[in-house]
Amino acid sequence: MASKLSLFLGNALRSSTSTSLPSIGRMVPPLKNLCTTSEADADAGSSSSSTTTVSAEDQKGSGTDLIFAKLYPAKKHTLKTDVIHFLEGCNLSTEDIKVEYNRDYNPIAMTLQFSSHSAFDAAVRAVVRKGRLYRLEKVFTVNSDQWDLMESFNGKVVLLQGLPINASMEDIDRFLNGCSITDIRTFVRPGFPDPTKSALVRFPTIHEAMNAFRIKNHGFILNNPIGMQVLQ
Repeated sequence: MASKLSLFLGNALRSSTSTSLPSIGRMVPPLKNLCTTSEADADAGSSSSSTTTVSAEDQKGSGTDLIFAKLYPAKKHTLKTDVIHFLEGCNLSTEDIKVEYNRDYNPIAMTLQFSSHSAFDAAVRAVVRKGRLYRLEKVFTVNSDQWDLMESFNGKVVLLQGLPINASMEDIDRFLNGCSITDIRTFVRPGFPDPTKSALVRFPTIHEAMNAFRIKNHGFILNNPIGMQVLQ
């Protein structure tokens, strides 16, 4: 009887041991899977880091990446800051915008300098997204050297139109009394039935120019109404 009991207990113990070992083995992940997961994470991290670096470099741009474009239509009283706000996020400053005028100082177009292809593409998307109020076209006839030669008034020059032909410098000085001025240049253009006289007045700062425009616009010189325009 005792020998049968011992035999029964031995068989039970061996059975318990053999059934528990496989479950322990299933709890341990294969070594190969662990290595694969680690390598995949490392590759993903490397790829993410590389993408971020390229994006940062593209945003920064370089001298050879400069893109020039024209923005139409250029309106008479549109400021450079208006364009910067319209194309917000395109990395533009007032130094990146120059306005082209005809001989009568009516604006023709705005020439823009973008720091990279991605900045130009962002501007195109902004124009489309905001209802195509402007037309933006890339130009290939402008390079960095030509850009430097393009005239820019930088918002510090005000055009006075409608001056009487006999208006003198003293008359213009009286009209601009209280304003800080650095230079005045008058010119006469042929007109019908009479020639027209205008003046370019330069101010030391943009603030001074805008202040003169707000206070003096539509004033009078020798009973002639004077129109003023801040040149960009």
